[in-house]
Amino acid sequence: MAELERIAATGCITSDMIMNVKANNIALKDANAFAPSQVVVVDNPYMTLKMPGSPVSDGGQVLPTGIQVGLGGRVAGTYRVQTQGAYRETGNPYDLYIDGPGYFKVTLLDGTEGYMRDGTFMPGPDGVLVTPEGYILGDGITIPKGTLKVDINEKGEVLATIDGQVQPQNIGNIKLSTFNNPGGLRAVGNNVFLVSGASGDAIEGNAGSTGFGSILQGGVEESGVQMVIELSDMIKAQHTYEACSNIIKMGREKRRMDAGLVAG
Repeated sequence: MAELERIAATGCITSDMIMNVKANNIALKDANAFAPSQVVVVDNPYMTLKMPGSPVSDGGQVLPTGIQVGLGGRVAGTYRVQTQGAYRETGNPYDLYIDGPGYFKVTLLDGTEGYMRDGTFMPGPDGVLVTPEGYILGDGITIPKGTLKVDINEKGEVLATIDGQVQPQNIGNIKLSTFNNPGGLRAVGNNVFLVSGASGDAIEGNAGSTGFGSILQGGVEESGVQMVIELSDMIKAQHTYEACSNIIKMGREKRRMDAGLVAG
């Protein structure tokens, strides 16, 4: 029964991981541009008692299936569901939504380049567009003093109407970045991702061009979390955890009973 308990324990471990991931997804239901994660569970190597295809007679007959006993499962990895969240209008002219593939490049406080789908931006005290955490958008776009209106088109061109000027002035261009494997980006919090060896290097291009999404002004991307799916997965994982826990309890009780019989 000890082996049975070890197998059941793997079920508890994987179910616990699933519940943690699902709880995180649910907690971030209202986070801008949040992509929910999924857990990949695979089976452990098998204990082979009889190899499939082993000969069973001198006449050339072989075992059609053999005997293999599973040893439970394990978590092989997690991945983010790469689906686009819905557009939510905010009325803030500096809020941006990416319609299609791509990430905004930002410069973190330590100078590291990060990438994010969340397009919540605002002018800092010096007029530079930043995130609520102070991360600089792109290569730095400064809203001039006396600006009356800012228009950002689908190509990412930032046009400022400045007091005393007739024509809008182009003050910068917001580019987007894509990756060969966006699922390989490393999440570090604050809706920011960093490049990793799995994601590949950033591929920068103009919004609206081939392979890059368009930019919509005045709104942000909503979370991609679907509560019905997350709650359903959470309940299933909880039931699995409880079942595996009961198997472990049964195994321990059986061993105690066997030990009592031997002692008697």
